Amino acid sequence: LDTNDTFGFSKNIAMVIYDDEVLIKHLPIFEKCCQMETEFKKNSAEVLNSIASFKFIDNIEELLHTAEKDTRIARRLTKMNSDPDRVKAFFTNKDRVKLVLKDPEFNDKFKGIEYNGSTLVYDSKLRQQFITLISDASYESIVGGQKRIDNSL
Repeated sequence: LDTNDTFGFSKNIAMVIYDDEVLIKHLPIFEKCCQMETEFKKNSAEVLNSIASFKFIDNIEELLHTAEKDTRIARRLTKMNSDPDRVKAFFTNKDRVKLVLKDPEFNDKFKGIEYNGSTLVYDSKLRQQFITLISDASYESIVGGQKRIDNSL
């Protein structure tokens, strides 16, 4: 919106309906209007069922149940579904998970998550951190050599 030609609106307005047009500037409002919550939950179930086939996560049923109730978790799992090769690569290289979990740079980020040699075990209070781990969001930059977390995942 051109705020110079607008009267009575805050520049932080989330949605405007004028004539036959709708401007939605706030993602959660868009998601609510389009009922994206239903799609997120359906897609997150697909992702978790795919992940379950690797038999790598202890108590995946709890995560599936949580995704049915928590839209934020469902949204993040759905985002994983947009890159199935990345998900497959994570689970087919699961022995490398211990390198991330033991790395001092990532230690605080994934505290409460353990790899016992065959499965990942996590504290149910740390679901967001766990999804960050299985999204393969930890990385080391090529040029700077810095270890970081990709927060877009």
